[in-house]
Amino acid sequence: MNVLVESGKHIPVNTPVPLTKQRYAETFQLLHSLSHEYEFMVSAMVKLLACHSSRAFSLLDIGPAKGIFTRNFLLQAEVKPDFYAAFEPNADHFHYLHDNVQGLTGRLQLNPEPFTPETVLQAQWDIVLMSHSIYWLQPAQPHIEAAMKGLNKSGVLVLFVQLPSALRLLHHPFKALVPASALPLNQHYCTCDLMSDLNDLGLHAEETLLPGYLDLTEIWDSEKDLLELGCFILSTELSQQPKAIQQELLYYIRANTLQLKEKKLFNQPSSLVTIRQDSQDRTHLSKSSRYEAIP
Repeated sequence: MNVLVESGKHIPVNTPVPLTKQRYAETFQLLHSLSHEYEFMVSAMVKLLACHSSRAFSLLDIGPAKGIFTRNFLLQAEVKPDFYAAFEPNADHFHYLHDNVQGLTGRLQLNPEPFTPETVLQAQWDIVLMSHSIYWLQPAQPHIEAAMKGLNKSGVLVLFVQLPSALRLLHHPFKALVPASALPLNQHYCTCDLMSDLNDLGLHAEETLLPGYLDLTEIWDSEKDLLELGCFILSTELSQQPKAIQQELLYYIRANTLQLKEKKLFNQPSSLVTIRQDSQDRTHLSKSSRYEAIP
């Protein structure tokens, strides 16, 4: 097994060792501490919720984790949901979710079971939200179909999804390091995959590009931390790989980082994708719409 690096050389690699769930959580925590995408996501959700400024709304949250993002955009929203429900199967996150969203809604219903294609929803929701949770809900098409059934006539399904120009930049040159057994932790689903799935389902969607970046300034000189970030990106334990592979990955991370004066910024954009129930009668639309990014 080999990795083709930028120099054109093939460097042998060891059998990839997938991250355990604990290691995934540890590496994700590092990513989260570096990320500056959530403030743009919060602004986008507040703008979307502004259409409900004159009335309350119902919100179903699929995979909100600890509910930090949900809490942050609801705190800024002019009107809070009169009914908030969520599916969050991670027991470590569940009690944090309750603490973060209580007091922000008139009625609260939290479900510790996973959301599946067999989940039956009543068509009562104004908004069904999947904030970066679609990576775990694979295959995506049946999960999206199940979520759409929960929308009322004017409801909207909202997804936040990474772009292929983000962390996936490192997947191709190092694909030999991605463990085949890493699922479901290793979901590298992106907007290209989502738009293809939506087109297959005959669903019309609109996409708003959102800026985002990882600020690597504080860890720039730490090979250990940069390799920990690489472990998250590739869902594998890089400590099990030869030193030459580790050095090549460090090179790729740094080469794809914008050095702006003293700042070291890795591009990590995402998209807000909305699918409105009342637009689905326009079956002649064969492609999802894309429009300009928000500032």
